[in-house]
Amino acid sequence: MAKFASTLHSAPAVLIAAAALFDAAAQAQGLPDPTRPPAAVVAPAGEGDAPAGPVLQSVLITPTRRSAIISGEPVVLGGSYRDAKVVQINEAEVVLKSGTRIETLKLYPAVDRRASQPPAADKKPGREKARRSERRAPRQGE
Repeated sequence: MAKFASTLHSAPAVLIAAAALFDAAAQAQGLPDPTRPPAAVVAPAGEGDAPAGPVLQSVLITPTRRSAIISGEPVVLGGSYRDAKVVQINEAEVVLKSGTRIETLKLYPAVDRRASQPPAADKKPGREKARRSERRAPRQGE
C-alpha cells in the first residue's frame, strides 16, 4: 500500500515536468535555426531568377583529363553537351560550339578577371614600409 501511495504523490510531479517540457518545446519552435542557409539559397524551385541556359557548376582538370559539370550533366573535353561540342575547358570556363554558334559558360559569371597591374616604376619595394614608420606618431613615453 505504501508503494501505491508514493506513486500517487509522484504523479503530479510527473505531470508538472511533462507540462514544462511541452511549454519549452512550443517556445523553441519560434526560434530560427542558426545553421539554416539564407532564404535566397533555399528558395523552392520555380521561385526567383532561374538561369535561362546551361550553367557551369564545376570544373575538374587533371594532367590526363579535363571535365566539367554543366547543369548537372558531366562532360569531357571533346565530348558533347546537348547539341553542342565541348571545345575548351579551363579553370574558370567551358566553351561550347554548336554549328557556327560559340557559347562560353563561366564558373563565376559575376567575377570579371583582369590582369594585375605591376607597381609603378618610381616606387621601390620596401620604401613604403619605411615611409609609414617615419610618419608614425611617437608613442607616450618615447
